[in-house]
Amino acid sequence: ARVAAVGYQGEDMLSVTRETLRLATLGQMDYNTALEATIAVQTAFDIKAKDMAKTTDFLNAAENQTILSMEDMAIAFPRAASVIKGFSGDVEDLAFLMVGLREGGVKAEHASNSLKSMLSSMVKPTQQTSDMMEKLGIDYTGVEKALNKGNLIDAFKELNIQMKDLGQ
Repeated sequence: ARVAAVGYQGEDMLSVTRETLRLATLGQMDYNTALEATIAVQTAFDIKAKDMAKTTDFLNAAENQTILSMEDMAIAFPRAASVIKGFSGDVEDLAFLMVGLREGGVKAEHASNSLKSMLSSMVKPTQQTSDMMEKLGIDYTGVEKALNKGNLIDAFKELNIQMKDLGQ
């Protein structure tokens, strides 16, 4: 009923229902959380109902190979998916970033909110932040170039490179 209330009909409604059930079963989560995640990921990343199975398969593989759970991603999708998409990211990019935060001990709720804040700060650092980066010898131009090109993961890699010697 909730799938129909969102506006899905016919084959799309069946596909969304099927993938919501798969997500809930594989991720051992309640159906409402799985449905919210399914709708959020489809909306944010423009994934068609019939193509959602590939996303569920990816999430299942990520869960089996990393610390990230499908429920972590279900929590992250409604909070961070549209922001990640705004930086030309995709489901895989969001999962990659979430794995890093979860491995650092950050809960999924906080990790997804942190991603939103972090990306906003990366796009337009405050003057105080820019001054501190300059003082520390961090060249932020590579990060800005990667963000402007829409390459989210490269932006984080470049920031990591620039910050690698800070603790020494």
